[in-house]
Amino acid sequence: MTAGNHPVARGQSQRVADRVHRIDPPATVEWFDLDYPTIIGLRKQLLPPHQHYTLIGSTVTDLTWLDRIPRGRPVLMIAEGLVPYLTETAVRRLLTRVVDTFPAGQIQIDTASVWAWRTSKWDPTLRKYGTQFHCGFRDPAALADWHPRLEYVDEAPMSDSPVLMDKAPANVRRMYRLMNLLPGMKRSMRLVRFRFQPSAGEHRVNGREPDSA
Repeated sequence: MTAGNHPVARGQSQRVADRVHRIDPPATVEWFDLDYPTIIGLRKQLLPPHQHYTLIGSTVTDLTWLDRIPRGRPVLMIAEGLVPYLTETAVRRLLTRVVDTFPAGQIQIDTASVWAWRTSKWDPTLRKYGTQFHCGFRDPAALADWHPRLEYVDEAPMSDSPVLMDKAPANVRRMYRLMNLLPGMKRSMRLVRFRFQPSAGEHRVNGREPDSA
């Protein structure tokens, strides 16, 4: 994310995050944060501005926000706490549009399993906030079939994340340890990474391979 002239587009859950200030990427990186307009308003009030950093107030399903991101450059899109709350149709539209819009890049998302999706209506935490999951996947790698340029890279159980285990409250850490003992539970929430490259025809310039830099 910090190497080369890479614009960075991020879609995230509703929270006031300050990652760009903590990471402090170099000027070669254009960083974009997407969130609901009300959340963006709060962030503008609470957080200082940062160079090469743009806040976009929009719902992620209104794909016109992609018009704000520079074209012709690789992109890294990180969607945190987002995909399980979208319908599968909306997820597919989002991923395929990103691949169609940019020449190359990576997409990192978190996904829920099918059973986690179907039982989310009874989850006490989700019920507290009046929400539930709207999609789940048995094999997140299969999402790469949605676009010929999209390629599955790898995945990791969210409950096995060293960062989460280090920073989560004690009760959450205990829950994660219990989940990790059961394969089905361990794979209920996964961090999944995809990448995409130019198609074979896009690698060629005037009928020949472009010169190496």
